[in-house]
Amino acid sequence: GLLQKTVDRKPVDYQSPGVRAGSFELNAGAELAWETNDNIFYLKDDEIDDNIWHIRPWLNVNSDWSRHALNFSAFVDVASYVEFNSQNYTDAVMSMDGRVDVKRGSAFNYKASYMNLHEDRSNPDSRNYLEPTKYTFSGIDVDYTHSFNRLTAALGYQYQDTNYKNGKDFEGNVINNQDRDRDRNIWLVRLGYDYSDRSDFFVEYRGNDLDYDQQFDRNGYERSSDGYDIRGGVAWNMTGVLTGYLFLQYVNQNYDDERFNKVSGFGVGANLDWTPTKLTSVNVKFSNAPQETTQVGTSGYYSSLYSARVQHELRRNILLNARFSYTDNDYELDDNISPEGS
Repeated sequence: GLLQKTVDRKPVDYQSPGVRAGSFELNAGAELAWETNDNIFYLKDDEIDDNIWHIRPWLNVNSDWSRHALNFSAFVDVASYVEFNSQNYTDAVMSMDGRVDVKRGSAFNYKASYMNLHEDRSNPDSRNYLEPTKYTFSGIDVDYTHSFNRLTAALGYQYQDTNYKNGKDFEGNVINNQDRDRDRNIWLVRLGYDYSDRSDFFVEYRGNDLDYDQQFDRNGYERSSDGYDIRGGVAWNMTGVLTGYLFLQYVNQNYDDERFNKVSGFGVGANLDWTPTKLTSVNVKFSNAPQETTQVGTSGYYSSLYSARVQHELRRNILLNARFSYTDNDYELDDNISPEGS
């Protein structure tokens, strides 16, 4: 998957101790990975396979302060296809995050990120391109949290900006992607209750306003929309055994174009890390959310992703990884036109 780590958890004696720089700790490294894909263009028929080599350098800088926090990270994934060099790509991610401790039980959290990525061909908008579709993503995330004994309240705001570069089809014609450029504003309200020192229940509301740079896309549709996401669940923090969260949600997205039906539905979400033994770790993820598209005749689709990953330490320096993922895209179709490529 996109920006997937080669190794999920390294043995302690094979982890870099880092380098001290004043009150910061620096960690850096690089990974070499090999991937095989039996259908690199996601074709229904006449699948084409290839092998891909990855070089992934990374850098983490973390503060070591008694109060407040400041962190910086950078990651690059250079992918080289053995046969189809036209599919080569370089993804890069940079982020900075931190925390300002206002007073006991209160904190201001912030994060800024910039990503230069490629769009996976499993996305219907990218299947007819000669080369991977490139885009940039930048975002700002701020929130303020305060604890009242066992109750914790949070107010937050996120800004996300996505910009696509033009591409070419298999005949060399330029495909203008400017109608896919967009920005999103998200407002967050969250309440959590500490059931114990290892778990808490939470309920969360996220409202969003999605605005496309161009009022109409290449097919004459207005893609801008607004909506909300309501979720409630439980989070665990059993150090060394189970960490993560599990929730139920309802998502609703309404579009400016009256020809489009809303994209809505119930779903589940989870991100759980389980360590049944000192040698084995398991990660399970579920996610459900509306996704944007410029496909003809559809307002968007409700995407559900399910994945599981198991890592087992055969020896201290030999790690075995197995990963499975399944994606289901449920399109909200226009009554008169079916989306291309569905």
